[in-house]
Amino acid sequence: MISYDKFFVPIRQPDYAERNINVVAFDLMAQFFKLVPRDIEQVVSMLSTICLTWNEEHKIHLMYMTFLIMIKQKSNTGFQSYMSTFNNQNISKDLGLDSTINVAYPYYDVHGNTQKFIRLYTIIEMYSKLENITIKGFFEEHDRYHDYDHPMKEIIYRLIYDEKNLRGLDPSHLLICSINTYKDKILHCGQFNS
Repeated sequence: MISYDKFFVPIRQPDYAERNINVVAFDLMAQFFKLVPRDIEQVVSMLSTICLTWNEEHKIHLMYMTFLIMIKQKSNTGFQSYMSTFNNQNISKDLGLDSTINVAYPYYDVHGNTQKFIRLYTIIEMYSKLENITIKGFFEEHDRYHDYDHPMKEIIYRLIYDEKNLRGLDPSHLLICSINTYKDKILHCGQFNS
């Protein structure tokens, strides 16, 4: 799985040049959830099964997929709650997640100052918003050329844009992209203990 070519991680590789970026992403998520080794084994098993059955041409957004699997591992109720609201603020409080975890991600803010980190929590929020966005809302976000607050957003949105042909569709319809299938894939993959 370390070299699985269907994974997409929106972290800039040079910041973690000495490490495999898939391992970095998984490790950050395990820290975020404060997982113990037994939980990590079960998450890896679930992720392996999903990879084996992944027959789509789209990439797997590794950080968001592992986020969802880890919620399921921690609490079935928490998973159902998150999937009905797509609000990770409540989940963060309920499951005691470490919302202080940072990801090295150098970029320039609006004033030209170098920022060195982005909160892992912020990356998950970006994905959460994609679960409930209209096509019009997606284009409004995608078409912003300089989003200084969240430079990673353009990378994520570009990949989703590239996997879908959205032009000409009703702008009021919800965006249906590969991440919308993650819940079902996790549910069909097997049951975790809650």
